[in-house]
Parts: sequence; structure tokens; C-alpha cells
Amino acid sequence: MKNLLLPCIILTLWLGLGSGLTHAVEAEFYITKITSPENLQIAPGETALLNITLKNLRPNFALYLKASLDPNDTTPIDALGPATIWVTKKAKQAQESQQYFGAVLQGEEVGIAFKIYAKPDAEEKVYQVPLVLTWKNEKLQDVTQTICVGILIKGKPNLQIAGVETDPVEIRAGDNNVKLKITIQNTGEAEAKNVKAKLLLDEIKTKTFKPSYSKSDQAFIGKLSKDQTQEATFYIDINQTAKPGKYKLPIEITYEENNNNNSYKTLKTIELLVEPKPYFIITKTKTKPEKAYPGNDVILYITIKNIGHEKAENVDVRIVRDASQPFTFDTRSDYIGTLNPKEEGTALIKFSIDKNALAKEYNLKIIVRATGDSEIGDTNVYTQTLKAPIKVQEGGGEESKVGYALIVLVVAIIITILGKRFIKTKE
Repeated sequence: MKNLLLPCIILTLWLGLGSGLTHAVEAEFYITKITSPENLQIAPGETALLNITLKNLRPNFALYLKASLDPNDTTPIDALGPATIWVTKKAKQAQESQQYFGAVLQGEEVGIAFKIYAKPDAEEKVYQVPLVLTWKNEKLQDVTQTICVGILIKGKPNLQIAGVETDPVEIRAGDNNVKLKITIQNTGEAEAKNVKAKLLLDEIKTKTFKPSYSKSDQAFIGKLSKDQTQEATFYIDINQTAKPGKYKLPIEITYEENNNNNSYKTLKTIELLVEPKPYFIITKTKTKPEKAYPGNDVILYITIKNIGHEKAENVDVRIVRDASQPFTFDTRSDYIGTLNPKEEGTALIKFSIDKNALAKEYNLKIIVRATGDSEIGDTNVYTQTLKAPIKVQEGGGEESKVGYALIVLVVAIIITILGKRFIKTKE
């Protein structure tokens, strides 16, 4: 503060008419403290409260003290409201139009406050703002003193969101690695350095979004000069069952000002539109026959349900054959048609089980393919991979059938022979 309070003190004495020059030591004020604005700094176009404490350091006292801030408008810093104020020694109840003005004695302090405004087009530098004090001495003569207050006009960074883009342009539930480009612009008057941006995805209660990979929700921008723009790029995944609609994503921007290393933080919000999309799950599977054995011909019934928020058209279920599995497919796909949200449909798949198949549960890989709701203009093709379990029982195949047939035949022959012997014995 000492560097800004330059020696700009002018003391003049104006005598009443017919009076001569007095040699009395007049009161004289010095600034002992300025509590605001911080660092005696204000940005162009901004307002601040200028709080000053004055102290009378001379033997004489001052009556009816008044303070005027830059009365001749020599600087781009203006007082908002009255430019001239009465300075009271202490708070005291006023009587209608009267106001109490105590004498400011030697060593006493008084406080004054002006709400100030810096003109938007002001050049960045230190301005010596004249504070003109006037009072009456013990002879009721007018005394004037000018003190210069050094105030720095310096712009501050102002970081704003200037644009948002996504790739793909239309994002839907279940989309992964969605590229989110956010354009950040410095609309302030000063440079910002070490600019960083972070998506606060954990603050979204629905848990609709998450980073695609570690730290993909963070971006380092670096330096942003006045009027400069820079893109911050993020990658996010969207929950499979996300409801369609507009989502507000908070983004935290941190930066430092060029003239200090203090860290500042600002919170902004961007808006993303999530479009509807069909989404399928398998709700039931069954086979005919109910138990599948090696060597059997089987019909598999697969029931799927659209739990998404959009109608699915041309729904088709297709089996992806795995050479390591003991199945030969007569039909590998089935057409279901249209499934509205929460609606189910069943596909039939015919196949045979190898006679040497191991008894265990197999997971058939299934591809569900559908198109979007044409009535709302969604012509996208959606594919989804699911798994359908099928359990192969132990035994019960063709060999077992032959064995059972032989046993039945042998039993029948034995019964026939024993029957004939029994009849002969009777005769």
C-alpha cells in the first residue's frame, strides 16, 4: 500500500474576506489504513468499496470535515453515488436535517467509504485518485487538503463456456467413448494460466455418465489470453438404461492469474441431450424336449424384452456359431418384428446336439439386431450381444435309446420263452 500512496499532499488555507494569512499549524490528515478493495486493485467495468481510515497528525483540530473523491474527474475511477460526503467523528443520532460533526483532534482517526467504479475502457495501470478533504479550523476558516490514493486498474480473467460438441452428434444410452469437446473462452481483461477443466460426473445422482478410462474426465488447457478460446476434450460412457432427456453436467475450471500464483476456481454447467434407444435383455429360455441330451434334436425358445425407452422395429435374433460348442444349427436366426418398450418377443432356434457332447451348460452367443423407431425419425441400426444358456444332460442320447431298445427286446424274448415253457409244463 505504501508504494501506491505517493506524496500527493497539498494543504491550502482560505481566509475569510479581509483576513490575513495565519501562521497556525493546521490539522493535517494521513491515510493509516485501507481495508478494501483487496490489494488496492479493481478490474475495468467492476465496482468495489473503498474503505479509508484517516488520522489527524497535527495539533490543530478540524471541524465540519468533508471528503470528495476525484471531484474534477481526472481518473477513470468514479464514485458511485455522492462524490462528496460529510465525515462524522462518531456515530450519533441525527436530528432531522441536522447532523453531528465533532472536531477531529490530534491523533484521532475517522473512517470514510466510497463505492467506486472503474470505467470499462480504462487502461491497465496505477491511478493516483485525488481525495480532497475540506474542513474549518478553530477560526472557522476553510482548509483544503488533497491526498492521492493509488489504485491499480487491472483486468481479471473471466472463463466461460463458448460451445459444446459431441461425437457422435446424437448420443444415446449405452454409447461408449463419447467424445465431448467443450470450448472455453477467456472473456476477461487478463490472462489466465494453468487452466484445467474437470467434469464432476460423480455429482450427477442418476449415475448416467462415467469416464471412459482413467482421467478421461479431466483436461489441461494451459494459458488463455484475453479473448482466446481453447478446446477441452473428454471421453465418457453413458449408462445402458439411461433415460432420454436433457442432463446438466457440472464442470469445474481452475486457473491462476498471471500476476500471482493464487489458484481460482469457477463452476460452470453444460447441457447434454441423451436420445432414446431400444435395449434388450433375455427374460426366459426353454428347450423342447425340456431336457436336452447328446444326440437330441432341440428347439430353443429365447424370450427377449425391450427395456429401453424407444420402440424397436425389425427385431431379429441370430445365433453366432462357436466351433468349440457341440451344436449343429438347422436355423440360426428368427425374426420377431416390433417390440415396444417393456414388450417381449420369442425367437425359435433349431439345432442338434452332437452325440459325443459333454454334459454341461453352454452359453450360446446371440446377436439381437433392430432398427429404431421410424415414427420419430430414428433410422439407426442397433445390435446387441447377449448370452443364452443351454444345459446338456448326461446320457440319454441315441446310444442310450439303442441300449434301452435292446434291453426291452431281451426282456420280451425272455418273457416269451418262459411263457412257452410254462404252457408246456401245464400240458
